[in-house]
Amino acid sequence: MQSLLLLLHLSYVLATVQPLAYILELTNIQSFLLEYPELHLRHTFNSSILTGVSVNFHSLDDAHRVLQDPNILQTWPVTLHARPMSNYSINEIPGAAQKLTSQNLAYQQLDTDGSGIRIGVIDSGVDYRHPALGGCFGVNCKVRYGYDLVGDEYNGDIATLKPDPDPMDSCGTGSGATGHGTHISGILAADDKELNWTGVAPGATLGMWRVFSCQNVLTPNDILIKAMEMAYKADMDIVNLSFGENGGWAEDPLAVVADRMVEAGVHVVVASGDSGGNGVFLTAAPATGRKVISTGSIDNRLVAAHVLDIKGHGSIVYRTADNFPIYNQTHHSLVSVSKSLNLSVNACTSLSYNLTNAYVVTKRGDCADYTQAANLQQAGAAAVILVSLQGQDTNIGLISVGIPVVSVPFDNGEQIQHLLRKESRLSARLTTILSTLPVLSGGQVSSLSTLGPTNELELKPEISAVGGYVFSTLPRYLGSYGTMSGTSMSSPWVAGSIALLLGYNKELTPQQVRTALMNYAQPVNTTITNKPMIDSPIRQGAGVADIISTIACVKKLSVNPPKLNLNDTQHFTNTHSLTITNHQDSELTVYISYQNSATVAGYNISNPMDFEPLEPVSFLAMSRLSDYAHIDIASSKIVLPPGHNATLSLDITPPTTNNRFHSFYGGYIVVRTSGCTASVPFIGMSGNMSALPILDRSPSTSFPFPSIGNPNNTILASNETGQYVLNQTFPSVLARLLTGTAIAQIQVLDQHHTTLGDVPLQITTNQTSPNPRAWVVRNLQRTLNGATDFKVWKWDFTYLPVNATVYGQNRQLDKVQTVTPGTYHLKLRTLRVFGNRNNIHDWDQWTSPPLQVKSIPSKHHNHPSKE
Repeated sequence: MQSLLLLLHLSYVLATVQPLAYILELTNIQSFLLEYPELHLRHTFNSSILTGVSVNFHSLDDAHRVLQDPNILQTWPVTLHARPMSNYSINEIPGAAQKLTSQNLAYQQLDTDGSGIRIGVIDSGVDYRHPALGGCFGVNCKVRYGYDLVGDEYNGDIATLKPDPDPMDSCGTGSGATGHGTHISGILAADDKELNWTGVAPGATLGMWRVFSCQNVLTPNDILIKAMEMAYKADMDIVNLSFGENGGWAEDPLAVVADRMVEAGVHVVVASGDSGGNGVFLTAAPATGRKVISTGSIDNRLVAAHVLDIKGHGSIVYRTADNFPIYNQTHHSLVSVSKSLNLSVNACTSLSYNLTNAYVVTKRGDCADYTQAANLQQAGAAAVILVSLQGQDTNIGLISVGIPVVSVPFDNGEQIQHLLRKESRLSARLTTILSTLPVLSGGQVSSLSTLGPTNELELKPEISAVGGYVFSTLPRYLGSYGTMSGTSMSSPWVAGSIALLLGYNKELTPQQVRTALMNYAQPVNTTITNKPMIDSPIRQGAGVADIISTIACVKKLSVNPPKLNLNDTQHFTNTHSLTITNHQDSELTVYISYQNSATVAGYNISNPMDFEPLEPVSFLAMSRLSDYAHIDIASSKIVLPPGHNATLSLDITPPTTNNRFHSFYGGYIVVRTSGCTASVPFIGMSGNMSALPILDRSPSTSFPFPSIGNPNNTILASNETGQYVLNQTFPSVLARLLTGTAIAQIQVLDQHHTTLGDVPLQITTNQTSPNPRAWVVRNLQRTLNGATDFKVWKWDFTYLPVNATVYGQNRQLDKVQTVTPGTYHLKLRTLRVFGNRNNIHDWDQWTSPPLQVKSIPSKHHNHPSKE
């Protein structure tokens, strides 16, 4: 047996299941509650987007009994979702604030500022007393609608919920709250008279439905859905959702409800997630919804920095890891490790001389930043000033050595060295005064931005916006202003842009708005082998939202559909069509062409039997035309009469040279006319999605997967027989998934390998069995502290009839059985994407070693018998 203690803490992090808690979609709420008055009712949903309840069952038997009721249309487990985490800085000043928010000023060139449009936000609450957010809540206030569904003290226990009608975030310093909802509200609609900056749609009216408490970072999905329902019933025109978990499936309940909101006419904008370093297929639900607008992040061109004052010589600009300024500093002597940054002198080794109470300047690059900082701290330094290499960004990681550690650009470091050569004594102070620094990655896709597509090869995100290094409001207890990064910030930028568009025409449908925004987005470039190339749509969608071009051109020309999903090579359809519509009252001539984008390598193909997702992905350096898709366009020029449309036929040939890479190719079909250029992104995957392995069997991992986990935190060896006591000690199936699966079926086999039935889906009384087995997201390979992300599915010795488990549902629950003492095996079966569950070849399967189940020992088994 092998120990798995080192693994366990990360197997329960995301989307943990609440014990015996379920969301039930019903045909009739009243009759259901009358039938089962003993259920613990969590929430009631009663609208066109969802009719049903969420409940806690008192026992497993109760769950089995109730869940077979024909009144139930659909069931989802109640799962916990993490509060979005972003970093921020505070203490801003007017001039820098205007520079940092210059991208918000599109409304100044338009005839609308979003007035009359209602934007609902579902987040961590809002400090509406902030002057930039109107200073009040309710009638005639900027923040006019909303509700607090959790209260300040909610800790995951439903008994600690204290909802009230006031969505105020007043958590206070030291509470652990981040002010996320206030930051998003400012991006949407701030109107700051003091610092003279605004959000994207400063005239819009806001609603806030608070779903995250001060300290607890997890909120059940039934509360999130309740908030979505409340925003819908409050008649919000737009709803912004800057939260989610790695998903990849459109069947997640949050995605399902979000799509229904769109069908009902609400414009729903969702952040795609901040897992950009973890590879493909991780779009966060509910951004996986097929009808919502999911957003990726582009880095701002400027980032908040602060002023290092050099006494008598002006100032330069410094940055910290978290964009916080350094507080309470007095003047210190300023010295350098070397007199020239060109010399190979640094603090990579211990220093023999005394640097007590000095700000010490040293160049980066020869060793880890932490190593230099630790050595300088040991030498007595009061702060470390790291000088970035020429052409290098000023980003630094969090470095905890007990003294401040900051970075400055190369040119500023040279400036300090020049001053030190002229004067032997300099004095400097790290201030809290805000300034700005250019971002080398400005205008490009943020490294944190989650990549699509979905597991079913739907393009995600649809569109991108500025999300990296975004200035906005924070609660007053956090300093009132700050900088955050994430797709959480790009989502409200798009939502605010929609408010401006609806200011021109509120009758536009969500589909029309999504098409318009995608048509006139601006694709951005990346760099491959030092050459610029259009970045992949699975990273940026249609490109960066351009509301000015959208409003100028939407009344002239539209192209539908706004994206083309070409699927994989195995399921590829070569013929597609676009409909180009002339909306104006004069003739229009359009020219059609296409541009290929960068190709993304999503998998490590060193072992063709074990495709492991690359984390992060890489770009393939393609050099031949056959490496890219080729599109034959029926006509490169079309003349459209006023108000008419034309259907354009496209004959697409996928790349022919990189099928074995399972890479993601794509590009943009470009439709140009006088003054307006529309584009339509297309994506496809080389190779067969169904051929990708699901179960990780790599021998390179520290622990064997799949495996059986024992209750004493050991793994059952393949040549062992597990020993368990009926209803006392339970085995678990442990697996790592390289690809998502629509269903992970676990079957119970007898000692002769005859199939007895299916282990029920998702029903558990144990919080430490957190992973649902329907619409399952793949595991991450790169995780914290060297631990491994994996699935844990506990067996409670029950089983249903064969194939009674389907996608997310248990059938024939009235026929649930418990095994008798004996020897059994568990067979894990994961259905390949696009697979047919009736075809044995479409399953990736593994069978466990023998598991011996014994009866419960008698309490008197040690007592001697009487003769």
